[in-house]
Order: sequence, then C-alpha cells, then structure tokens
Amino acid sequence: MIETEVLIVGSGPAGINAAWPLVLAGINVVMIDADNRSLPLPPDSNIGLLRNNKDRWKYSLGEDLGGLFLQGDHSPKLATPLASAVINAGVDMAPKIRSNNFMAMKSATPGGLSSIWGAFCSAYDSSDMASYAISSSEMDRAYRAVALRIGISGANDHLADFHGADLPLQEPVPLTAPASHLLQRYLSYKATKGFTLGLARNAVITREHKGRKECNQCGLCLLGCVRKSIYNSAYELSELKKHANFSYRSDAPLKRLISIGGETQIVEIAEKVTIKSKRLLLAAGTINTTSMILEYAGMFGMKLRMLSNPVAGMAFIVPGLVGSKYQPKSFSLGQLSYSLNMEEENEYATGVVYGADTLPLDVFARRMPFSRPLSMRLSAMLAPALLPVTAYLPGRYSLNSISLEKRGDNTEVVLNGYISNDAKQQLKRVGKRLGHILKRYGAYLVPGSLTISPPGSDAHLVGTIPMGGNGELSCSNTCELNIATGVHLIDGSWLPELPAKHCTFTIMANAYRVGTLLVEQLQSEAK
Repeated sequence: MIETEVLIVGSGPAGINAAWPLVLAGINVVMIDADNRSLPLPPDSNIGLLRNNKDRWKYSLGEDLGGLFLQGDHSPKLATPLASAVINAGVDMAPKIRSNNFMAMKSATPGGLSSIWGAFCSAYDSSDMASYAISSSEMDRAYRAVALRIGISGANDHLADFHGADLPLQEPVPLTAPASHLLQRYLSYKATKGFTLGLARNAVITREHKGRKECNQCGLCLLGCVRKSIYNSAYELSELKKHANFSYRSDAPLKRLISIGGETQIVEIAEKVTIKSKRLLLAAGTINTTSMILEYAGMFGMKLRMLSNPVAGMAFIVPGLVGSKYQPKSFSLGQLSYSLNMEEENEYATGVVYGADTLPLDVFARRMPFSRPLSMRLSAMLAPALLPVTAYLPGRYSLNSISLEKRGDNTEVVLNGYISNDAKQQLKRVGKRLGHILKRYGAYLVPGSLTISPPGSDAHLVGTIPMGGNGELSCSNTCELNIATGVHLIDGSWLPELPAKHCTFTIMANAYRVGTLLVEQLQSEAK
C-alpha cells in the first residue's frame, strides 16, 4: 500500500493547480494519471513552410486520414493527430461510455485536455457567481496566482472588467490582418449598445517564462506548440517532481474507490495496488469523477444534469482582404473576443474571433457547392480575409444528462445530449445580431455559415455534483463531497451554474484555492 497525505487523481489544469500550494507547503502529494502513452510531437516549423510542404495533410489529418472521418461540425483542431491521441487515450478503460447525441471529450494522458485546449482565460465576476456558495472576491487571489504562474497575454481594453481587470498580463500576440481591421474599425466608431469587443485573453506567453519560449507566431498552434508558448499543465510536472514530497505515476488508472470519507481515503489503482491518503482530490474530469462517485455510492440508473455551453460557429469576411497574400507569421488561437447582452436580464453571450489563414483549406472547400479544384482555389483566396467566430450561451440552455448503468458484471457511463429549440433560436438570434453589428465595422457574415455544434463539443462539462447543494451528490464551498468527508471534487463537476464564459480558468483558480485551504487544514491537524 502506498501512503500519502494527499492523493490527486489527474494532472490536468485542476490537479496541477491544486498541487502547487500543497507541495510548496511541504505536504506529501501523490498524483496519478491513467495513461502514459506519448503524444505526437509538434512540428518544429512554421505555417509558411507547412503551406509548401507536400506532406502537410499528414499534420492536419494524420497519416491514416483519420481527421477526414470526424463526424459533425467540430473544430478543425479535433481532426489533428494530436487531438485524436489525446481524446482516445484511455478509451478502452472501464467504464465504457455510451453517448447519445453527445460528444464525450476526456483524456487520461498527462496534462489532460490542456494538450489541445484553446487556452482562453476569462475570470468570473460577481454576477457570474451570483448563485455560488463562494464569492468572486474569494477567488481573486487564486486567479492572480494562477495567472502569474502560467502566463496570460492580453490587454486591459474595453473587455478588461469582463475578463478580469486586476490580472497580470503579458503583451498580446499581434493580430492577423482581418482581426486588426475589425478592431480598429470598432475603436473608431461609436459604441454599439450591449456589445463590447476587445483582445482575447490567452494562456500564451509573449515573453520567455519559466523555461517556456515566447510565441513566435509560427501559426501551428492546433498541431501542438514546440516552444511551449501555449500553457499545458503537463509542462509543470517536471517542476513539481523536483520536490521530494511530490510523487507522480502516469500508468495508474483509478479502478475504484475502496473506502472514502473520514480520516482516511483508500483507492485501488492498476495491478491491485492501493493508495491510502488523508485527503483525496478528484481532478479526473467531470465524466470520470462523476462516474466514480456514482459507482461508489451505488447510485446506478440515476440521471444527473450535466451542464455545457451551447455553441455555434459562423464565418465573417473582410472584403478588402480577399485574395491578399498569406503572411509568413500567424496565430491560430483566439484573436479577439466579445460580449453581447441578450434579451434576458443579466445574461450575455460571448465568443472568440479567430484567423482563418492557418486552417486547412478543406475546412472551407467542403462547404462550397463547386467542384473540388474550384472550391480549393476559392478557399485559398478567401482564407486571408475570413474570421471564424464562435458564440457561447450560458449552461442553463443545455439539456444533458449523465448516468451510470449496470450491464451484467460491467458498468457503463451513459451520456445524453440535447439542444433545445430555445437554445437553437438564441444562437441564431446571436448570429443575426452579430451580423448586423460587425457589418458596421467592415466584417460581413457569410450567408448560411452559422452552424450549431453538437452537445459536448465545447468540452465545458460541469455541474454534476454542484457546490452548495444539500443532497448527497453535492459538495461544500471547499468542494468537499457531502457523502464523504476528506474527498474534494476540483474539476468541473462542482460548478453549480455555467456562465457563457469559458470555465477552465475558473476551475484552475478554484483548485488552487482548495489546495491553499487544505494546507491550512492539514497543518492545523498536524499540530
């Protein structure tokens, strides 16, 4: 039996951020991941060279052309070999997942989904957390600590209060031509009521930071970052391993919770090995964490709500840039972001504006009603002028559920996804309003381009065991499970509600907050 003070399951953004305050305080920490397979290495190149590489399709679609068979309307990054390796890691491990109209994205590799995330960082404010059992002020210190450690680029512009005005920021990555055109026109025109545009906030460094190199705009962000400019929680494992009180295993899938609650937590990992700890921190992702708790509690067949952000994508074009030359430098992640007030009181939609010049031309060509050669030529002319834009709604518009079902001697996680007509109509209204607004600033909505993505494709899965509830399947304001003291849920499972903003930064900050509080508790118990 392995014994430790704290066991953390998962090295994704939540697990790593909880580990730091514990490790620095001298607390003994063991961290485990289920899968230790290596991921495809990012190309040490740039978008200019890749455009002229006859084998570029291998990077975008994989040597087996697996990216061509991605079903539905998903982000182009999900077609890459890197995304395939991340999402499929651990797919054969129990319990199996059965998805009904739901895209289940989870990972068992070091770093979890941060290996392919969009790196967007936006802090929740008091209105976002109105229904939470903690206040935004309790999160402020944690937001700042995380931002300092991981490095965030951006600016305190018109969206400063929306994203978090008191955060330390590095200089923003330079904008591509169409994004720059849109922002400059916005800044020079009279403000549109209820609409705010500004620079994106990304966990991407523009100055060297803790051994990671600054972004050089290679344009290959979706294929992995060879310079480690884009934050990945796996990068921090090497630093944590320098501390004698931190131990890590990447081949240790948690098979079951044997005995949890009270002064000791005992879990079983591979090969009948058990780990005993004072505190258990579950950071395995909402799907994994929820299924483990349901199995331990014997709650089979119980459907729990699982929130996600309904999302749509659309394309805008800046006509004056059609046919312009491709630039040797570019950036594939968020360029700009916006906030758009909705008709409902105190609700907003938000989204990110991207550049299209780094995307495979097939993304656009397959939507055109022409021959493939003509569609590819037209796509090459349009790409430097296009702006893909996303639109996210609050999680209350989602109608997803998760349950654990018995199948003979085995168990199965069942995920059900559904997009209500209300959500669809809201996304269409947001798209229409954006079309009218951005037209003022020189960007025109491409007719018919608005596409509603399937449930789960946003990867913002939260709310299954919410904070502040009174039932067995809820947790306290320190994310401690009501039915098992000493067990803390620090991935997305604890969020009671889901604003339209991207949630990962808040999950990271809360994990840091919980880790800090546990330091105080454990040190007090040791006296």
